[in-house]
Amino acid sequence: MMPEISIIIPIYNKEKSLKKCINSIVSQTFEKWELIAVNDCSPDNSYKILSACEKKDNRIKVINHSVNRGAINARFTGLENARGKYIVFVDADDWIPENALELLYDKIEKEDADIVIGGMVKVIDSHKIIKTKPRNTAIGENRTESITMPELFDKYYINFFGVNLLPSYMCGKIYRKHTLDKSPVKPTSYPMFEDMIFNLMLHPYLTKISFVTETVYYYRYGV
Repeated sequence: MMPEISIIIPIYNKEKSLKKCINSIVSQTFEKWELIAVNDCSPDNSYKILSACEKKDNRIKVINHSVNRGAINARFTGLENARGKYIVFVDADDWIPENALELLYDKIEKEDADIVIGGMVKVIDSHKIIKTKPRNTAIGENRTESITMPELFDKYYINFFGVNLLPSYMCGKIYRKHTLDKSPVKPTSYPMFEDMIFNLMLHPYLTKISFVTETVYYYRYGV
């Protein structure tokens, strides 16, 4: 069965959080997914955990980097091997609620959007305290209406130059793979702002962004 969604997780020294992350994906109500776990030459027990998970579920594929190449390169290794119509990025520190893929998939199919942005919640790791209410924009508001061209470019391209109208992170979203494929997105050598640069390069190739207000991502804050 060909997957509808390819989930990509870059992993480096995440043995403490990795099981929770993967279990949250295996438990999804939406089942037509593949998980591409890219082990970025972790010296800890991450590979052992990944190998065990791969044996239990044939939807999980583990790819090993022979040298540490950084998270953005690990994500692109995942993209190169993705077979799904849509792409979801998850970090190994974090997890997603069981209906996350279903919510994102239903919305992007219904709206025929390039990206759907869902609600994200920050969690303070040491105390398991919810830090923020779910939100799907960087300015703390929840949108329900879609954004299309020409407004998408005229008003929202400025988002990447210090005006936080939309979230610039890669997680908590679903991307149409065809849109990624036709864009010039590629790994960069910049050690910071990798997510922002990725979305900045992609933005001119978008025609529509849609939103769900429900929580689709739990971001472990301060780890």
